[in-house]
Amino acid sequence: TCNGGSWQQEISWNLISVDSGEAVLSGGAPYDNLISLESGGYYVNAFDSFGDGWNGNYWTILDSDSNQIFTYTLEDGNEGISETFFVESESCSSGDVNNDDTLNIQDVLVMINGILSGDWEDLLSCGDMNNDNVLNISDVIIMVNLILS
Repeated sequence: TCNGGSWQQEISWNLISVDSGEAVLSGGAPYDNLISLESGGYYVNAFDSFGDGWNGNYWTILDSDSNQIFTYTLEDGNEGISETFFVESESCSSGDVNNDDTLNIQDVLVMINGILSGDWEDLLSCGDMNNDNVLNISDVIIMVNLILS
């Protein structure tokens, strides 16, 4: 979406894929659309024709569960570029927690870091090797056995 403020006729933007450098979506305000994006990095190139920023309008992207992935506004000026944000694919091979299409020691390290930090919820869909809805050392052992075999 892109909405929420005033002077919407002054607003335009492009959603740019970091991988291709191409605009994958463009629009203005108000804007509301349902799209599907490939996994990867993206940024917003924002424009305001008057030059005073977006006046309370925000560009926002949500995931399929309506969780906010990223939001951006042009605070002031004619043009701005957002930080890069990442869209992750929801499909994965079992154990491929870093989505590089290879099951290897890097996946084990990502899982161990997630377990130690307590931030493993995002890894659960690919890393829960024994399907107990918890990411723990049992999953790491199963993954290491798969890699070694």
